[in-house]
Amino acid sequence: MVRVFGAALGKMDVFAIIFSVFAIFCLNYFIKHTRTGISIRAASYNSTIAQINGVNLSYIIGLVFVLAGFFAGISGVFLGVKYMVYPNMGWITNKAYIAAVIGGLGSLPGAVVGGIILGILESMVSVYISSTLRDVFSFSALIAFLVLKPAGMFGRYLEEKA
Repeated sequence: MVRVFGAALGKMDVFAIIFSVFAIFCLNYFIKHTRTGISIRAASYNSTIAQINGVNLSYIIGLVFVLAGFFAGISGVFLGVKYMVYPNMGWITNKAYIAAVIGGLGSLPGAVVGGIILGILESMVSVYISSTLRDVFSFSALIAFLVLKPAGMFGRYLEEKA
């Protein structure tokens, strides 16, 4: 056990946090600073113009699916180590979507900040109100962000894609 600000964290939790920060940093670097990452961003904004500029769209789509599967698999391993694995544990994707909307769709740092905010919100609701109502507060936060700040905290308003 490792103590951080009075909270006890297991060694696996500490390893998961360190690995997650490293993986997010590497993914962010890949997306922002490599040719392939720039191609991914270009194709996500306007696939037709990206193809005209020489981006192999089939390769980019395949690569994005491979990356998504890789990171989903890694997160599934960490989730399985921490909690019991059961067939309908896919509810976690709802929380990931809420975190991404809060942080701003299309912003990797925003999704991380959104996840932290959502985790703190759910923990506070569970401790001070009721653990059965935490999902109500999570989805209420989703609705509030969609109404008040649809681009999220780090999202940018872009013109409509053609």
